Amino acid sequence: MCMESTTVRIASRRALRRGLSALRRGDPDTAERWLAEALAHADDNAEAWHYRAIAAHQRGANDNASAWFDHAATLAPARPDFTLDRALYLLETGNPKAALSIADEAAHDPAHAERAALIGAEALLTSGSRSAAAERLRRFLQRHPRAPAARMRLYEVLEELGEDDAALDVLQEAIAQDPNDATFGPLLATALRRTGCHDEADMHSRRLAASPRSPAIAWFELAVAAAQRGNAREALEYAREALQRDRNLGNAWLLVAELSDSPAEIEAALPNANTATMQFARARVLDRTARYPEAWEVYGKANELAARELGNYIPEQQTAYVDDLITHLDAACVEKLQVDKEPAGPAPVFICGVSRSGTTLVEQMLAAHPSGRVQAGGEMRTVHKLLRRKIGAENLMNTGSSLASLPSSTLRELIAEWRRNLGNFGDNDNFITDKMPSNAFLLGLIHAAFPSAPIILVERDPSALACSCFTTPFAEGHAFSHRLEDIAHYFSQFRRIAMHWEALLPPGAVIHLRYETLLAAPEDAMKPVLDALGLNWDKDILAFHHRREPIATASLAQVRTPLNQAAGERWLRFETQLAPWSDRLHRAYWHAEPGNGLRESDASAYRPGT
Repeated sequence: MCMESTTVRIASRRALRRGLSALRRGDPDTAERWLAEALAHADDNAEAWHYRAIAAHQRGANDNASAWFDHAATLAPARPDFTLDRALYLLETGNPKAALSIADEAAHDPAHAERAALIGAEALLTSGSRSAAAERLRRFLQRHPRAPAARMRLYEVLEELGEDDAALDVLQEAIAQDPNDATFGPLLATALRRTGCHDEADMHSRRLAASPRSPAIAWFELAVAAAQRGNAREALEYAREALQRDRNLGNAWLLVAELSDSPAEIEAALPNANTATMQFARARVLDRTARYPEAWEVYGKANELAARELGNYIPEQQTAYVDDLITHLDAACVEKLQVDKEPAGPAPVFICGVSRSGTTLVEQMLAAHPSGRVQAGGEMRTVHKLLRRKIGAENLMNTGSSLASLPSSTLRELIAEWRRNLGNFGDNDNFITDKMPSNAFLLGLIHAAFPSAPIILVERDPSALACSCFTTPFAEGHAFSHRLEDIAHYFSQFRRIAMHWEALLPPGAVIHLRYETLLAAPEDAMKPVLDALGLNWDKDILAFHHRREPIATASLAQVRTPLNQAAGERWLRFETQLAPWSDRLHRAYWHAEPGNGLRESDASAYRPGT
């Protein structure tokens, strides 16, 4: 009898191991069969019940999952790992409150405390309590400072909240513990670079590159820094150092494919990895070696992969966002936002437009003015961070209604803080540019905060612009760029909001600047902008490509060369592929694609600047 019992237990454990192996492979159906067999041999096997519940959840059989989780907890009530798996199940099935309660039960076990803190934080985030989630992770890190997963999640949550200084502190605490940390070191360098602290960022990257670990990402960070300063040779050297340490670092291949003088040689060396960055690198090599039909096909594949990796564009969501802005930020609301007194400090100049329309070029030309009165601020995220703090990241898609519902005192605080932030950038007689493309959606708020600030709307031929978006490997925030259909939809929503603001703001508040005119007749194109700043045209503006201040946008390579017509004609190499979309792109970009919430008469009455 004893031998028979032992044989049964061995058979149960064997079936359990095979079930767990199937679960790890992502095969819950096979896992279910093996776990059922394990229980047929020994129905008091708590592990088999527990992992059978996980398999059932993965198969969508959540009624069985709930019952089996409960049964496993009855058989093994003192298993914190089981408790946390169950909490995660509750979180994934839409019960964050219960998940939080159960996670708290396991939080006292040292071996599982970090996972409990993470699941509890995710439960709070799911409930919309971002600040509470951040506080929970902060408290955990005070007790367990060397918990990398919790630290990373706290950093991410603080960024979502727009609390950049606090997020930076979280990274610096990690580096204080280990100056050569290969995870947080590169992140700190990136964060510092984003805030304009380029020298400090370089110092961290160089120290990490010189460390015994010498991770590839540290060398890549140095390559990015060199590219942003316009030093292509140095950028290539650092990128190659990165690739010696990690041959599959897609972003390093992207940089090499863009900057190398021998793109054909790069093609032979490229790994055959099926990732978005690697396929963009391959497409760029094909593009630079004039194999345009093949390049377009690979750009398409790269965008498909990017959509899977970064997320799809949701047209209905973008339309709803613009609807909300138009409905709630009307003339009465814009008037409510107005603040009489002009702020002290440098005067902002807002340069906006769809990404890749030429906003970086306009900024760099202004910053090259020999008066030295224009400072390039780049893509300043100040107002977007403030909005996250004032209305909550979860409400950003309802920015219009959220702003309209704020008390006047809160709105004044937002604008005052925005003004104070800009006041740190220099003298009162100077200008600071903000070229965040998405500012186009917030022009009413911008005009209320800075009534005298010039607003420059940079516009470009829609086919050329769509081509540039489609062939650019954006890191984030450009989900629309992965499909031409989505690009057309985004264009229509961009034009809708532009038309809305121009109807509300004083005549002439928005200066239209055509990219094609800028290339062909730069003095004529820049005159209205320079007039608004009280500056005269000077030929030194055309020497913008000699500037060595860092440029942290997708245009960092293009603005290191002089103005030339070829830049505006690059899209013609893909004219055949774009031809079926040309009419739709033009109707969307210039006329907001009638039918998307506009009357035909509204769209046809609009005359874009030339």
